[in-house]
Amino acid sequence: MYRQGEDAVIALVEGLLKRLEQLEGRVEDLEGKASKTSRNSGKPPSGDGFEKRTKSLRSKSEKTSGGQPEHPGHTLEWSTEVEQVVEHPVTQCEGCGASLEQEPVEQWGLRQVHDIPAIEIEVTEHRVEVKHCPHCGQENEGTFPAEATNVVQYGPRLKGVMVYLMEGQLLPSARVCELLSEVLGVEVSEGDTLHDPRAVLPAT
Repeated sequence: MYRQGEDAVIALVEGLLKRLEQLEGRVEDLEGKASKTSRNSGKPPSGDGFEKRTKSLRSKSEKTSGGQPEHPGHTLEWSTEVEQVVEHPVTQCEGCGASLEQEPVEQWGLRQVHDIPAIEIEVTEHRVEVKHCPHCGQENEGTFPAEATNVVQYGPRLKGVMVYLMEGQLLPSARVCELLSEVLGVEVSEGDTLHDPRAVLPAT
């Protein structure tokens, strides 16, 4: 995925955030079910327990709930550029059962699915040459790039996603670790550079 450059990283972040929204929606749904009482549902009063009722501190707004009329909508549009085409053949007549495998295609019915690329980690192995000078015997070694300071480490793109989630989306380090594990399959500990997210970026 990283070979696709910056667009792939942006798509990755969007995918992470979309998955996060789905998880948060699930949590809200479960919390909503747990908070139902006889006042807001068909639940009998005997099932309310002894918990004290609370009053909302939110001030009443003149706006209706949900999307507002002045808010611009976003509609998914048909794309003229596609990365992959999957053909689904018609092999048999639905009416009489005759074979259609040798019949020419008259036209195509088209539908598009917009999705992010398959998310997977790309491992790059850096190798530096080691040579001995034939004249003096000095051992010489090539120079590793700035992003490869340790034997095994995370790359700048993945680190950039960590920083974006923590500083751009204000997610706590524990949730970032959970998100990366669930979506990317990358196990990152909270103490693994996440307490100081800016420290994971290469120096400029």
